Amino acid sequence: MQAAMQDPRMLRLIAVSSNRETTARLREALFGVGDVDLVAVFDSVEEALGLALIEPPDAVLFDLERHSAGLDRLLGDLAEISDAVVIGFGSCGIGPRSAAQAVGGGLTVLPAITKAEDLRDVLESVRGRRRGSDPASPAAQRPGPRGLTDGRYLSRLLVRSTGRVRLLAVEEILWIDAVHNAVKLHARSGEYRLRQSITALAEALDPAYFVRIHRSTVVRLDAVVEFRTNARGQYAAIMPGGGALTVSHSFHDALLARLGG
Repeated sequence: MQAAMQDPRMLRLIAVSSNRETTARLREALFGVGDVDLVAVFDSVEEALGLALIEPPDAVLFDLERHSAGLDRLLGDLAEISDAVVIGFGSCGIGPRSAAQAVGGGLTVLPAITKAEDLRDVLESVRGRRRGSDPASPAAQRPGPRGLTDGRYLSRLLVRSTGRVRLLAVEEILWIDAVHNAVKLHARSGEYRLRQSITALAEALDPAYFVRIHRSTVVRLDAVVEFRTNARGQYAAIMPGGGALTVSHSFHDALLARLGG
């Protein structure tokens, strides 16, 4: 899987805020800055970390007014999977001492964002870290997601488990279902939900092990007990425990090719 070429000055951002009014002001300010792409706004730290693992952003805009309790977790976990900068806005819940410590740990704190000028300088510093003005320089070549098997495919996913975030090895995943705008991971250790499209996740998994059998289903091939056909010749993948997953006609030929005909 190879990332598409991107304008070297364009910054890829995600945000964590559950306040619609704040999100609207943030979008308006970013529009005034220009050369930025706000990919997604999440209601929780866990969802933001899930996307950051697959597609690392240049910066995370973090609403301290609503989510200050998740700041330490964001800073700690993000440092393990990405070199993204965290930009906190609004000072509620973070005092002068903790703010100084947070800045040392990779956080820039801004006042409440009301206009483009509140963001322009700090985003220019993020842009400067990338040296994006010279696409040929080594620093301009953005690293891919960390935790990959060979530099291209995911080996771990951040998932929520009993109120905490854990790293789930992809070897544990048996199959994946699409559920609206999210996916459900069926693993040996349980079931986990991520707000991620099944297409993006399937492209980030090693095709030597994972195959799409339906527009809403991806399976790990070595976890399939057997494939069966019904009287109409339609295939089903039989999984551990006896569950049957339908192989759609759209993916039938590709599956047969993977299975050697």
